[in-house]
Amino acid sequence: MKRTLYIITPCHLQLSEGYLIYTHKEDQTRKECPINELAYLILAHTHISLTQALLTALAEAKVAVITCDAKHLPYALTLPLRGHYLQSERARAQVALTEAQKGHLWAQIVRAKIQNQMAVLQKTSSRGVTYLKQLLSKSNTNNPEAKEAQAARWYWTKLFGADFQRTRYGDPPNAALNYGYALIRTAMARALASQGLILSVGFHHHNRYNAFCLVDDMMEPYRPFVDLFVWQHHQKSPYSKALTKSQREELLLLLHESHKDSSTFVLFQAIERTAITLVSTLQERRKRINWKKL
Repeated sequence: MKRTLYIITPCHLQLSEGYLIYTHKEDQTRKECPINELAYLILAHTHISLTQALLTALAEAKVAVITCDAKHLPYALTLPLRGHYLQSERARAQVALTEAQKGHLWAQIVRAKIQNQMAVLQKTSSRGVTYLKQLLSKSNTNNPEAKEAQAARWYWTKLFGADFQRTRYGDPPNAALNYGYALIRTAMARALASQGLILSVGFHHHNRYNAFCLVDDMMEPYRPFVDLFVWQHHQKSPYSKALTKSQREELLLLLHESHKDSSTFVLFQAIERTAITLVSTLQERRKRINWKKL
């Protein structure tokens, strides 16, 4: 199974015979990792240097390279320009979608997200599942964003309490949720780019300044996986407003956490499978996108 390499120390990284070579800048400790075992490389220190040859090798292996800011939060993402040998064909299928087809796909996304939110409430023994079931049964497919907003308002208060407000800079565990969402956003970006899709062309998200509109659409049903992970760990040891090193390392585990639907799966592999089924949906115009369920 592919790995995530998280580097938080000053070091120099270089390529040698298919291996990423790590050399600590102070004590010269040397370590190595096969590049073909990596899915994500996270650089979380301001004194990390690396060679152009290594960057190229990582891109060829479709490793997502994530650069963190001074607060150790994911800030930038490096992906290969050539995602798939049928890239232009798939891009044409993507941009050829009609507004009606985009609306149908967005309705699928919202439904899958709410179904997973229901599963979270069930797994956490929270009340409110019945309301979400009723919301799903309503015939308002022409306005799925209204359904999504109604579900969110209900869901957050049932999961984290009546006083909880889901905001970017709010009280804990908001910072943990932000970090988890950044991780699955990265995983989805890597998966979609590997399938040759245009990340900036979405079905619903369409901000002119957002280069990841498709990613933000497709990650929605996987947000509840983060919510459940954060809730479980927050109950055992509450997250701080500014995440600690150990809390960030703990959150990295969510991409490799095992779940069971019709079969056992790991989250980042499920995200890759979802990207593959999206391609089939775009090309055949009839299949449903496949998201794993909690």
